[in-house]
Amino acid sequence: MDPEVRKALEELSEVQQTTQSRMYLLEQQKAQKQHALRRSVLTAREVEPLNDTVPLYKSVGKMFVISDKDTIMNELEEIAKDADSSVKKLTEAQKKMEQSLKEQQESVRDLVRRKGGSA
Repeated sequence: MDPEVRKALEELSEVQQTTQSRMYLLEQQKAQKQHALRRSVLTAREVEPLNDTVPLYKSVGKMFVISDKDTIMNELEEIAKDADSSVKKLTEAQKKMEQSLKEQQESVRDLVRRKGGSA
């Protein structure tokens, strides 16, 4: 095998490994953000119908602090917005990584074709 092709294949293998590990991390982060989004939406859905006079508590570290409904609803809305934007950014980053990997694979295929090898 041509040394240039061999080197390109080794580089592609290395890029694939790093990309796969990055993709795994992005997928984990995305799952965490989706979980936070679902949790905040479901919590808001449960808190919304409650009367404003009902005492509500939120956790702060290991303790619970009384809070009014508006504050809790605003915090839940903010968490949902942040999680949603993070999910979108992580999805976009995944797409870019996949595209980059495809381009790298295609360049190696072209190199193999030019050198007369078989893919």
